[in-house]
Amino acid sequence: MAETSTAAVRSDLDIRDDVLAVIVTYPPTAADRHHIRVEVTRGQVTLWGHTRTPINRTYLNERVPSVRGVVSVDTSGLYDDDSICREAGRVLPDGLIANSQHGIVVLSGKATAGVVINVGAQRIAALPGVSKGVTRL
Repeated sequence: MAETSTAAVRSDLDIRDDVLAVIVTYPPTAADRHHIRVEVTRGQVTLWGHTRTPINRTYLNERVPSVRGVVSVDTSGLYDDDSICREAGRVLPDGLIANSQHGIVVLSGKATAGVVINVGAQRIAALPGVSKGVTRL
């Protein structure tokens, strides 16, 4: 006689609640909680949004898969501000500085001409993870 599995499959809502608990019980990611979205479909967890640091993003990448009922985790849409700033520094013209807070990038510094400011803003807007760019000089 074939044995059938009696293990209960957890509901997506229960899994989502546990993932949210992972986020809010670790103080650094608790501060990011309003900027992280969680979706669960048949045990497949998708996280997207922004964390302040790569450490916070790494914590979620390591911790969420251990939540009971999670089949897979996709964090390809989860970005961190430190990495966004680092990438912005690679594409900005000299004299401009980028600061990011949950994907909103503010450019500041001394630009040599208005065209440089526009070029910098366009380059920043094209970076993955940037939700909005603001120029402030």
